[in-house]
Amino acid sequence: MRPLKVLHFGELQSLTFGKEITKIPDLCYYNDLALTEVVIPEGVTSIGKWAFDSCTSLKSLTIPSTVSEVEDSFYEETQLIFKNASFQQRENGTYVNGISVNVTAKERYDYAFQVLELVNAERAKLRKTRPIM
Repeated sequence: MRPLKVLHFGELQSLTFGKEITKIPDLCYYNDLALTEVVIPEGVTSIGKWAFDSCTSLKSLTIPSTVSEVEDSFYEETQLIFKNASFQQRENGTYVNGISVNVTAKERYDYAFQVLELVNAERAKLRKTRPIM
C-alpha cells in the first residue's frame, strides 16, 4: 500500500481516488470548502477521522462496499450513500459495517451466566445432582 499524500488543496472541486488507494487518512481534505464531488473506488477499506469534515460544499458521497468502518469523517450535512446496506451508525457518529453488539446487552448476558453458576452451586449444596443449563 502506498501512503496517500494530498498534493492539491483549496480550489479542487472534484476528486477521484486511484484504485491503488486502500485507506483514506485522517484530515485528508479537512475544511476544503471548494470540494463538491469525491469518487472513492472499490478497494478502499477505511476512511479516517475528519477526512472530509468541514467540506461544506460536498453534498453527497458514495461509500464503496469494501469500506468496513467510517470514522467521524464528514460534514454533518453531507449525505452518505452506502453501497453496502449493512452499515449502521453508532451513537458517536461513526459508521460500522456488520453487527454491532450493545455493551449493556453483553454485560447482562455475562451476568446471567454468573447467576446460573451461583444457582448451580447452591443446588449442589442441596445435593441436587443435575445442573441447570
